[in-house]
Order: sequence, then structure tokens, then C-alpha cells
Amino acid sequence: GYSNRPLPSDLEQFTDQHRQEDLDAFEKMKQSEFLSDFDPYSTPPSIIARLNSHFQTIVAGCIKPLGLIVPEWRILATLAKFGPCSVNDIVDGTKLPQSTVSRGILNLIKKDLITKRQRKKDNRYAVLEMTEQGLQKCESASREITKQSREILNELEENVMGLNAEIWL
Repeated sequence: GYSNRPLPSDLEQFTDQHRQEDLDAFEKMKQSEFLSDFDPYSTPPSIIARLNSHFQTIVAGCIKPLGLIVPEWRILATLAKFGPCSVNDIVDGTKLPQSTVSRGILNLIKKDLITKRQRKKDNRYAVLEMTEQGLQKCESASREITKQSREILNELEENVMGLNAEIWL
């Protein structure tokens, strides 16, 4: 218990000893040939994460002038791809949490971009459909997002080709 704990007078010496051990370990790590050349930001997962973040920013910028936010866009895009869907289908298609999808659906209904109708035989099951206005916004956003995506992919392709040239030289 308490008998092994350093006393206040020993605490400074105890802390200094551990601080020096940490510094020694860090110096040893810096001297490692592998770690001196290692850049964690150039690994494929890091590059993909940054590319995804950049793409999400572009999508948000494309849909904002249309009065949409990303979850609403993803709901519209799912309806455009699959046609009329249930709420559960939307959750599965967007990979968004149920609560986010529910809020998005309510917002899209208020904006008259989708409709929700109950099934005649089972009131517990609702079908969501895009309105004509929703379809127009979805097409407009899709065109801009596709254009921006192509520009990103062309840049990425040029960078990869340049990297391949460097590797083979």
C-alpha cells in the first residue's frame, strides 16, 4: 500500500529519475535508423483519412448553397440510388445513426424534398420518396460533387504518377 509510495521529500528525485529515463528512451528512439526516416503522415491510412476529410469538406461546400447538410444529402443520395425506401433502409444505406437519419428525414420533409407515406396494410412501416424538388436538388448537387471529385482524382492520379516516376528513377 502506502509504504512503497515516495515521500514528498523523495518525490522530486523520483520524478527527475523518471523524466531522465523518458528522455533516454526518446533519444534511443530518435537514433533508430527506421524511425528517423519514418513519416506517419505518409502512410496509406493517413493519406486516405486526409483525402476523405478533404472530400467531405468539398461535399459540404457543394450542398450548402442548396440548403442541405451532409446527413440530408446522404439521405437524398440513397433515395436517388435505391428509390423509395424505409427508414431502416436509409440507415443501412447511409451508415448513419438512426437518430441522425430521423432528424434528417424530418428536415427534408419540412423542406418538401421528400415525402413519407404509411403503408396501407401496416401503419408501422413508412416509405420515403423524393419529391420533384428533392430530385432537382439531388441532381444539382450530384453534378457539382462529380465535377469536384473528378478534379481531385485527376490531381491524385498526377501525384501518384509523379511518385511512381520518383520511385523508379
